[in-house]
Amino acid sequence: MRLSTRNALLILLTMLLAVGLTACGGGKDEPAAQQPEDDAANGAQVAAQPGDDPLYATAKYLLDNAVSSLIGVTSNGEDVVFIQTPDVAAVAFVSDEGKSISFVGAYEATSTQIAITDETSNTTFGMEIIQVFEDGSFVADMGDLGEIAFNGTDAQTAVTALLLINGLTEPIA
Repeated sequence: MRLSTRNALLILLTMLLAVGLTACGGGKDEPAAQQPEDDAANGAQVAAQPGDDPLYATAKYLLDNAVSSLIGVTSNGEDVVFIQTPDVAAVAFVSDEGKSISFVGAYEATSTQIAITDETSNTTFGMEIIQVFEDGSFVADMGDLGEIAFNGTDAQTAVTALLLINGLTEPIA
């Protein structure tokens, strides 16, 4: 049986959430392990810290500052993740073939439109909200690219999905 990239991403996301919930210890307060004050002085090699990785730094920034986190699907069947902070927005699309495209950077927004300019490629992605439902979900129009049906989600789920898309797909732009 062959899993589609979409199903594989959903399974991995579910597993990561389960591990995260299990790893939290169920609310037990246990003392943290004591670290030597200076690993280098004790002859141990000091590993790179997560903050040294630009992808980790971006993910942490999005997680810590998210004001809007959405997941959705396009009219072409592509999965979409969107995260917005006060000054940066990120959107990523992934196809069933395992190809992805993302835009991360500064944005301009109105009450019904958003345009994200990717900080690496300087390419702009835009969408316009065309229908809002009572439960807060909505449909956005991407012009010639079709429509996206969005639902709200928590920032942790959206950032995890972005990291999975980054690590498990072939970026085409």
